Amino acid sequence: MRLDAFVAKVAVIGLVVLLCAGFTATAQTIDREPETTPKLGGSAGTSGLGFFQANRWGVVQAHVHNRTATDREVRIVFSFNDQPQRQFVRVVTIPPNARRTVELPARFSVSKQGLNVAETETIIVAPKEDIEWDRKPGIVRLYDGREITAIVAENTPADDEAIFAVTAVRDRLGLPKSMGYINDERTMRFDLGWDGLNTLAITTDRPKFDAVQRAALRRWLNGGGTLVVFLDQVDNESMQLLLGAAWGVDVVDQVTLNSVSFNKVDASLPNPMGLGSTFKADVEVEQPITMTRVIADGFTTHLAVRGWPALMSRKMGRGRIVINTLGGRAYTEEAGVQAADVFARVAMPEASMVQMNTMEPSAALNTPAGTEFLANQVGYSIVSRKTVATVLGAFAVAFVICGLALLLRSRLEWIGPIGAALAVGATGVLLFIGLKQRGQIEPVVTSVQLIEAEPESPSATVRGVLGMFTPDAENVDLGSQQGGWAWPSQTSDVGPLRRMVWRDLDTWTWTNVPLPPAALRPIDYEAAVRFDTPVRMDLRYGPEGLTGTMHWPTGYKPRDMVIAAAHANIAVNTTADTDAINLRVTPADVLPDGSYFNTNMMSDDRKNHAVLYDRMLKHETPKQDTGTMPGSAKTEPRVRLLGPTLLTWTEMAPSGISIDPQLHPVGQALWSLPLRVNASAPGTHVRIPWPLVAMEPARTTQDDRERLGLVMLPIYSQAHDAFFGVSGASAFIGRFELPRQVLPLNPKGATLHFDVTATNRSVDLFTLKDNALRPIKTINSPDGPTTIDIPADALQVDDRGGVLVGFYVHNPMNFNPGDVQVSSLWIVRRFGLEVAGEVMPATAAASTDPNTISQR
Repeated sequence: MRLDAFVAKVAVIGLVVLLCAGFTATAQTIDREPETTPKLGGSAGTSGLGFFQANRWGVVQAHVHNRTATDREVRIVFSFNDQPQRQFVRVVTIPPNARRTVELPARFSVSKQGLNVAETETIIVAPKEDIEWDRKPGIVRLYDGREITAIVAENTPADDEAIFAVTAVRDRLGLPKSMGYINDERTMRFDLGWDGLNTLAITTDRPKFDAVQRAALRRWLNGGGTLVVFLDQVDNESMQLLLGAAWGVDVVDQVTLNSVSFNKVDASLPNPMGLGSTFKADVEVEQPITMTRVIADGFTTHLAVRGWPALMSRKMGRGRIVINTLGGRAYTEEAGVQAADVFARVAMPEASMVQMNTMEPSAALNTPAGTEFLANQVGYSIVSRKTVATVLGAFAVAFVICGLALLLRSRLEWIGPIGAALAVGATGVLLFIGLKQRGQIEPVVTSVQLIEAEPESPSATVRGVLGMFTPDAENVDLGSQQGGWAWPSQTSDVGPLRRMVWRDLDTWTWTNVPLPPAALRPIDYEAAVRFDTPVRMDLRYGPEGLTGTMHWPTGYKPRDMVIAAAHANIAVNTTADTDAINLRVTPADVLPDGSYFNTNMMSDDRKNHAVLYDRMLKHETPKQDTGTMPGSAKTEPRVRLLGPTLLTWTEMAPSGISIDPQLHPVGQALWSLPLRVNASAPGTHVRIPWPLVAMEPARTTQDDRERLGLVMLPIYSQAHDAFFGVSGASAFIGRFELPRQVLPLNPKGATLHFDVTATNRSVDLFTLKDNALRPIKTINSPDGPTTIDIPADALQVDDRGGVLVGFYVHNPMNFNPGDVQVSSLWIVRRFGLEVAGEVMPATAAASTDPNTISQR
């Protein structure tokens, strides 16, 4: 028994030793055979906003694990399955035995109806060879919305209140409630990650943006984005770090309120919802609402609570910073509906004023008008006059010599056939030379740029379209080391594989872009440009109109300058000075629709400018025979204007985009500058051209209409900013708001510019003064534009520059409402007010409510 037990123990010990030896050998084998290639940690997923939007850039994240013992350079290749010929590549170096999260810009270019996801594929390959190391399929979310909002938030009840407030704002504007959510790990480093984002709300206490992310956010903000900060939650020092000197906010203290009384709405806001310029809303709650009381320099207050700013904003470049100091529940309570409307107009003014008949200015470049502009820039050569003269001279000399020779031999009858033969020969020579030169067109890259600049800003965003032309088929590479992007359009999934390769945050290359022979290949692009000196405006209203000077950066000479306004365009008279350009804009310079210059001399350049101006600025009017609204399926959209805009043409700005092989660059740049006007001094006599006087419908009550004896049909669409045809009698009262730079104004007279077709009807024109109608003139059967002088004693300017003027279109004789025909419609095409007056001291302001008929 003892021997058997000893043998059993030895067997067990031996088995354990063998197992340990086997495990050790296996472990040593694994150590001797490490991973030889990096691997993907799953498929690439969306970063930043969390979704892709059609024809917008987004960012994806790929996780890479380098399990080797050396640095490895890898290429991450990302593509959409329905766009296999277009790939997006990021080249990075991964340290040994390390994991890295790699960001990569990509763009989904096809919007399919009803499609809310896109299948993708992510591949990791060797740096200089297409040797596949790993491959992962994936799915990304697609989003189809016109106004994109994202929130930087944490999972706290206070953040939820802010999210509900932003949701309520979007709901008030008729926008989808879905939004993007950005946390610290998903904040974009690439500028392209912000493409398509309109509004960013920050509610988290301390947003963790590094230096690169802060710089990208600032560039997005300067380029036109809107940043909304819920300062009841966000740390003030974090915002100072994020925005620097543009912040300028000092926190006094923080209080809690059970009663929130809103007041003091700023009248400079767009007013698409018919709100008055002032209101008072009281919100009563059981659970207190937090308010941070602040002092903010350079901000305009839109809403105030107990004398402290609750909602305020300021411009930053072409964008703006919006600060809300109240808890979000103040806007979601039923009593805070009007306050939510104001919040919506401040945070998303473009969405609140969106028009069905408008487009972004840069979108006008990517239209047939933009392509035609590019084609007109492509150079061509014709047979020179010297060559033609030489050939024709040789023909004449040969004809004379042959004639003399035939005369000497008395065979002059042969001059006819010989002359015809010489003519055919000369024609053949000219055709040969012409065909030869036709095939010698120089390869060029033509460009039309839109420079969206801001006065006093040393930088601007450049959006444009490149048109590459070569006589023969060729492949080129596009690249930049200054950021931005380029987008070669692709009409099908067949053709050569092309890749956009990123080697750094601002270094990219499109490879293998094919150029068809003797055809223009348009490519969209965007870049940032800096100037040695910014554009400076020094303009004021005076007795003639708008006058002053402008200073331009070195190397840019403006020409064909025009001011584009909501209802008409105005030509700008310019004269060059030593270091500035003198500007003069008078009421006589208002242009008829379809005209963009105050001269009949049309050079080739001016004709090209007119092509794009016509696409961008043509003011479409409803047709009298149909009552068609601008923006309907029967009309074409035009560029959206959020205020008077100065447009002018100059030489191209450097885009930083290089082309290999190099093509000869030609093209022009169109500048878009918001009109900035300085205040006129008291005592100055001013005249304001009517397109620069904003107009909106006056807000009336049923009591107002009954007291004034007016029938007011809905004949004006504020969403489209246009009248439409109706058949019944109706009045309309417009509130014309004078520029704040001339307020307070003592009116000396006005001229009403009125364009109406109301056949067989009478039209009464009137003003409102002291809450009573003041008749001006009656027009019988008007058909076309007319001007009506209004005396000074019929005008009343309120404390915010509002002047009330209206018209009443009567029914014709024997009018039968039940038998309405197209021919009985009447339509207003133009309703504008030119005002002259004297600027008064500030203490002389009136005290009437600017957007109402009666004082209530």
